[in-house]
Amino acid sequence: MTDREELAHLEAEYPHQPPAAWGADLERINLLRHRLGMDAILHAELMPRPARPTAPAAVRKPKPKDHTAARAAFAAYLAKRAEMAPHREYAERVARATAGPARTPVRPMATMGPGGGPLLCDVCGKPMLLEGGRWNRRPVDEAWAGTPNPPADWVSYISGGMVVEIEVNGTLRIYHGHINHGAHECSAKGKAAIEAAEARHVRAVPAGLPDALYAFLADERPELGDAGRWRLVNEVLNELYSFDPGLGLNRPA
Repeated sequence: MTDREELAHLEAEYPHQPPAAWGADLERINLLRHRLGMDAILHAELMPRPARPTAPAAVRKPKPKDHTAARAAFAAYLAKRAEMAPHREYAERVARATAGPARTPVRPMATMGPGGGPLLCDVCGKPMLLEGGRWNRRPVDEAWAGTPNPPADWVSYISGGMVVEIEVNGTLRIYHGHINHGAHECSAKGKAAIEAAEARHVRAVPAGLPDALYAFLADERPELGDAGRWRLVNEVLNELYSFDPGLGLNRPA
């Protein structure tokens, strides 16, 4: 290998040598450069150095979204649903039990009210009166209690009629009267009171809450999909902010 070839080899390898080898290599490089008549004598600090590896830039994790308000609203929704569930189930149960063409089953009227007593009118607080037969114009619970071994399928006309309604919040209302809410009947008064309260109601959904709920559900319930999340958002808002007439007089035990 000629001096020039050796010099070229050493200068190419120098940057990649460990620091411990730089002194000897640099001495040999300068000797060869002198032999070859190359005036510039290199110094260690002038030789190219291998680039030092740089630490990778720190990966900044995205700041978690603030779901505080949405999480609180969703928790309130779940709590209210749980609170209302027995009242809504009760309303459906009473509506089914008292349904019948023309005449009404006596047993549910006498036993499905507060504390296992009679169903009471939500306006006047009194039970229904039967019409016809031995118990004409007598309260339904008296008829039931005063009849030895009353038949489970006992049905009767009701004096003045009875209205069974399930309100917008899913709870039960019982009224004396008829479904058309004729004047001077308990049913008319009860319906009018609820309609007046509904007219005064203002649906005050906090600004930004619908979108915040959607973002919360996108993180917490990704399996719902877009349509499912918006459907649940509407359920939450309806439960929390729509008109709520409260509970009726007749409630589950």
